[in-house]
Amino acid sequence: MRQERLKRRILEDIQRQLAQLLADKRIGGRLELSDTSATLRGDGQTRHVSLGDLPAIWHQLAPAQRVQRLAPLADALVGSHAPPFQRGAAGTVLAVLALVALTAGLGLAVLRGLADRKARDLAAQQALQPVQDADRSQRVCEATRSRVMRGGTAGPTDYEGWVVELSLVAPQQQEPDLSAFFAPLGEGFGLVWPQAPEVLRKAEPGTISLIEHRSGDLLERRYVLSGGFAKTYFDEIGRLAWVRLASAAFVDSSARFGALYARCEHQTSHHIGSWFGGANVADSAAALLHFAGVFSETAVYTKRYLPAKDVGRPELTLLDAFAKRASDLDRTQLAMWLSEDAGTVAGKDGERITMGFPFKDSNRASRASLRIARRLEIANTR
Repeated sequence: MRQERLKRRILEDIQRQLAQLLADKRIGGRLELSDTSATLRGDGQTRHVSLGDLPAIWHQLAPAQRVQRLAPLADALVGSHAPPFQRGAAGTVLAVLALVALTAGLGLAVLRGLADRKARDLAAQQALQPVQDADRSQRVCEATRSRVMRGGTAGPTDYEGWVVELSLVAPQQQEPDLSAFFAPLGEGFGLVWPQAPEVLRKAEPGTISLIEHRSGDLLERRYVLSGGFAKTYFDEIGRLAWVRLASAAFVDSSARFGALYARCEHQTSHHIGSWFGGANVADSAAALLHFAGVFSETAVYTKRYLPAKDVGRPELTLLDAFAKRASDLDRTQLAMWLSEDAGTVAGKDGERITMGFPFKDSNRASRASLRIARRLEIANTR
């Protein structure tokens, strides 16, 4: 059942983005998707195109790559000439009017033409509905993000448009193994952790996808949670459940750095950070500085600690730079600095250290990262 939900979610996403491409071409009609093909119906015309392996690899593609794969499908549905979904209507109406002039059936033909046009307009609206829904989700997410950045709390009604990410980073020769927590399921992953709290096990349908990023000697494995899984993160009990899972996965995988946060699905900046971890005090501070600061809305750090331009996702080597800068920091000092934003520290000096932030005032982690950066003298503002 969960595999079917994952498949349905991917097909809905493909349909939404394909409908947007058709709308950009000013094409109306009804867009339908099966497991293997896309069909465009309208004005008595039907076109089919195969999806190929796109549903199977969809979760592995970056947004730009998805558009690149969908563009030729949209072109195939439209055809190489003016599409019948646009050109057929005028010709049909003219032909009907000529017939009416000969048979004195003008009134019936006009009514039929109006009915056909209404049907085409309705089909076009139905095809564009997924696009309109996506636009709405983006606006809702951006409004919530703006409120969060002003010190507001993102609650259970604010999850629309968001995804949650659990990122774990380890040396490449020591790939983090999370098979006890997430297992392949269809095109994505399923939650299989035996100790998962009930709120996670009973979450509404959602998807879990994996993105890997290699930089220098480090490997990042980032699990992206959406749908019902992301929704639980915006509930106070659900947030604690995800923090518990993140801490357990961090220890079990022997990762060096870790972070749990949310972002608008259509953007890359990180918000609502709740948990960060490191192999020691310096690494835990580096995790906070990297995942909360490097991915902030504005350039927080001095040039030396900023990612290179046009590199896609920022280099993981910045983590080493932050850890080196924080090498003289001890647990007591870190705890004192975090306490100013109600952050807490778990673990002892010389051991794995994790940090947590409360549910209320969802911008605490971002403020804490800037505060620490200033005290380490790597912030570009004071």
